[in-house]
Amino acid sequence: MSTDFIWISGPTRSGKTGRLVEQVCIWNGQPDPLPLHPSVATALVFAANGDNRIELADRIANASRGRSQFDSTTPPGFFQDEVILFYPLLVEQLGLSAQFPLRLRPETEQELATRLWRSDLNEGRLKQEGVSDYFMVRRTLDLLQLAASSGIPLEDIPVVLKDGFAGQEGMPELWDHMGDALLRWRGWCLERGLLTYGIVSELYWRYLLPDQTYRDHLRQRYQWILADDVDEYPAIAHSLFTFFLDQGIPSCFTYNPNGGLRLGLGADPQCLDDLAECCQMVSLTASPSSLGSQWGSDLVQWVSEPMLLPELPDTFRVIQTTSRAQLLRQTAEAIAAAIHAGEVSASEVAVIGPGVDAIARYTLREILTSKGIAVESLNDQQPLASSPMVRALLTLLAIVYPGLGRLLDRDAIAEMLVILSRPPALDVEETGLEVAGIDPVRAGLLTDHCFVPD
Repeated sequence: MSTDFIWISGPTRSGKTGRLVEQVCIWNGQPDPLPLHPSVATALVFAANGDNRIELADRIANASRGRSQFDSTTPPGFFQDEVILFYPLLVEQLGLSAQFPLRLRPETEQELATRLWRSDLNEGRLKQEGVSDYFMVRRTLDLLQLAASSGIPLEDIPVVLKDGFAGQEGMPELWDHMGDALLRWRGWCLERGLLTYGIVSELYWRYLLPDQTYRDHLRQRYQWILADDVDEYPAIAHSLFTFFLDQGIPSCFTYNPNGGLRLGLGADPQCLDDLAECCQMVSLTASPSSLGSQWGSDLVQWVSEPMLLPELPDTFRVIQTTSRAQLLRQTAEAIAAAIHAGEVSASEVAVIGPGVDAIARYTLREILTSKGIAVESLNDQQPLASSPMVRALLTLLAIVYPGLGRLLDRDAIAEMLVILSRPPALDVEETGLEVAGIDPVRAGLLTDHCFVPD
C-alpha cells in the first residue's frame, strides 16, 4: 500500500475537503514524481458537481497561492471533454464519419428521439399503461444514461430489465422494444456526430479508456489526481481511477460513508468504495458541535418511527399552523426575532423545505427584507423565460423576423412595451429628468389598436 494513495473518509462537515486541499500543498512542495512539460497541467481535480468544482478550485488556488497547476472538472464533464478531444480515435475505432461532434441538450435529445421513435409510439411498441409518450421517451433515454454510467453495455439493457421485473406480464416484449429503440438511437446519433450524456459515458468507458493510444496520452498529462466526494461518482469512474493507481500516479480521494445522495441517479458509492483497499486510510470524525453529531441518529429514529416520537428537547421549536401562508409568515417572524435578539446571526440561518417554490421564496424574502435581514436563494434555478426582460426581447425578436406574429399573444406585446420603454436609471441620474415609460394600461391600448399578427 503506497502512501501516495490516500483515502480520506468521514461524515459531512468533518473536514475532508480541507484535508484534500492540504494534501495538494504537501505534494506541491515536493519534487515532481513524473517530470512533465511546464505547459501541461500537473493535477487533475474532480468534484461531484459544478458548484463544488468552483469552490474547490478556489480553495486550492488560495491555499497554494497560485503555484499549483491543475484541471478542475466533474466526472461527466471530464468524460465529455475527453470524448470530444480524442474523437478521431473513436472515429477510427468505430468506423464513424469524420466530423466534429456536437453535444445535444436534454431538451433537444428528447425532441429528436421522439421523432425517431414516432412509429414505435404510435403503434404501441413503446407503450406502458398509464405512461405518456413524453415520459416513455424520457425513461427510455434515462435507461441509456444509467446503464452507461454503471458500465452496462447497451445491448444488455433488456436482459437486466427482464431480470429485475421478472414475472410481470407483457413486460419482456416492452424491454426488447426499448433495447432496439436505444440501439437505433445510438446509431442515428453517431452517424451524425451527435453526443448525449449517455452516449458520451458509453463511448468513454467502453471504447476510449481501453484504447492504448489514449492511455499513453492520459498517463503523460497528469501527475496528481484529487477527487472530492467520490461517493457521488458513477461506477465507470472506478475504471478511470484504477488506471491512475496502476500507473503509480499519486491520488487522493474523499469519501462519505453516509453519502451517495445521487444514488439511483448515476452514483455508485459501493463500487467506488473498493478503491480504499489500495490507499492509506485517513478517518475523520464530525465536529462535536455540529447538528449531525448531536441529533443525527435521533432524527433518523424519529423519522423511521414517527408513531414513537418522543418529546422534543428545548433545542427544537415546533411551529404548527392551519395554512401554508401562516406557516411561512410565522417561520419568517421567528427567524427575524432570533436575529434581532442576538441569538443567531443572519449568516448562520438556513431555511430548508421540500420544494421551496416561487411563492414561498417571495414570501420569506419580503418579510425578512422588510425587517432589515438580507436573503439569498441558494440553487434557485429558474428558466430564462421567467425574466420579464428576456420575455420582452423574445417578443421583440418575433416582431423583427417576418412570419412569427401569430406565435405571440397580446399580453406579451403589452409586457414588451412596458419593459423596453423603461428609462435606464443611469440616464435619470445624469440628466435629472424623469422620463415616464409606458404604463400597463397604455401598453394594452397600443397593442389593441396597433398590433397586427400577420
